[in-house]
Amino acid sequence: MMVAASANTLNQVFEIKNDAKMKRTMRRPLPSGRISPVHAAMWATTVGTAGTALLACKANDLAAGLAASNLILYAFVYTPLKQIHPVNTWVGAVVGAIPPLLGWAAAASELSLNSMILPAALYFWQLPHFMALAYLCRADYLAGG
Repeated sequence: MMVAASANTLNQVFEIKNDAKMKRTMRRPLPSGRISPVHAAMWATTVGTAGTALLACKANDLAAGLAASNLILYAFVYTPLKQIHPVNTWVGAVVGAIPPLLGWAAAASELSLNSMILPAALYFWQLPHFMALAYLCRADYLAGG
């Protein structure tokens, strides 16, 4: 949860200008000015590092690695891709599929074919889900860039 919160916060730090243009996101703490980007970035770094370390110490390195990889994939690959290429949707679907895999890894200390069932279902569900959301929010997305 801590690493996911870090990734989401970094996403919002990088998206301040776009979020300020969209009705759906303009009231978030960063675009509305309730939290400064510096404080948000410091919090995200601290929580992301602590969450990854906690997973490594209390679960295992596989779970910590999946969490750290998902943070990087979400904040530093998916977020910038949103502005330049539609492949971001597939990257975002991978990001959404990793959490149950991470949970399996934390509990079993390994991955198996069975561990891929729920992530695969989530991956394929997210594509039509996002397309429907994009259609419903198309005016807002156009305003956001």
